[in-house]
Amino acid sequence: MHCLVRAPDEDTARKRLRHALERYQLWCEHYAARIRPLVGDLGAPGLGLDRRTFEQAARTVDVVIHNGAAVNLAYTYEQLKAVNVGGTAEILRLAASHRTVPVNYVSTVGVFPVFPADGQLPGRVLPEHPTGNGALLRHGYAQTKWVAEELVATAGKRGLPVTVFRPTRISGDSFTGVCQTSDFLWLLVKGCVQAGMAPSDYTSDFDLVPVEYVSAAISVLSADPSATDRIYHLSSERRLSFAWIVTRLRDLGYRLDDVPLESWHRHIEQDAGNAAFPLLDLLPQKGLTTSATTRPGSPVFDSRTTRHALRTKGVTCAPIDASLFDRYVRSFVRDGFLPPPHSLVIH
Repeated sequence: MHCLVRAPDEDTARKRLRHALERYQLWCEHYAARIRPLVGDLGAPGLGLDRRTFEQAARTVDVVIHNGAAVNLAYTYEQLKAVNVGGTAEILRLAASHRTVPVNYVSTVGVFPVFPADGQLPGRVLPEHPTGNGALLRHGYAQTKWVAEELVATAGKRGLPVTVFRPTRISGDSFTGVCQTSDFLWLLVKGCVQAGMAPSDYTSDFDLVPVEYVSAAISVLSADPSATDRIYHLSSERRLSFAWIVTRLRDLGYRLDDVPLESWHRHIEQDAGNAAFPLLDLLPQKGLTTSATTRPGSPVFDSRTTRHALRTKGVTCAPIDASLFDRYVRSFVRDGFLPPPHSLVIH
């Protein structure tokens, strides 16, 4: 298994890989002999590889799983273009240089604008549903992923075997509870905990999928030739409201006062050290009033195609229920991401 790693040398690259696997409780010595780090840079021409290494990879790699990206919702398209768009173009060039190496591209359901030009998205968004006008996307990350998907689709039309995976919001491991901490939702949760308040009129909801389901689905389907040249949604089709999340936090012992979104905004604006401070431009300034009856409902990203493809593979999606959500919170407390409430018992 070859893994592109941004590092000055191979020894540092190996340490970075090991550190990442240890962080998520995944490291075992068996990996050391199976993973070969390729010292490079996804945002550089030729993936930052010297010509000989690039050519060797192009001639010998059997399949590509492209999950690398720069993820920052506060960055512009131009700031993310080199890695997210240019890197995808270089991956496709490598795959098509000498053979037709299958490329499995991990995208996002965020390539669909929330408010398309022709109205709201349908209640259920199928994988084959047109993504619409990318210019309507709200932030640079989604815009770069939209453009990268277009590149992948064009490569597919020209004969390269390509498969696209669109996960919703990837949550932690359902067994250990270990979770990454840079996601919008978890930063918002931490910001509310730090402030001791939550916006009572913030009406967003979230479709969470455990990371081990996402990784297993991609691994299994990328190894199945019959699954090639398709788009798969990796979703739970169950949306958790922000109000439900706040209730769970309170049940675990966190004190969160209900305040209007406008007041919450003003409070967070005064504290640049709050975890939610970088998210302010991504959140509405005010909550919905009772007269706002035309707000489009959140779409459900249909994953029936994915479930059908996995029906004999033994890969299923664990539901994000109260028990699993609590496991995530306990993991955040153990890692120091969240402070412990008085009533939370850590095991």
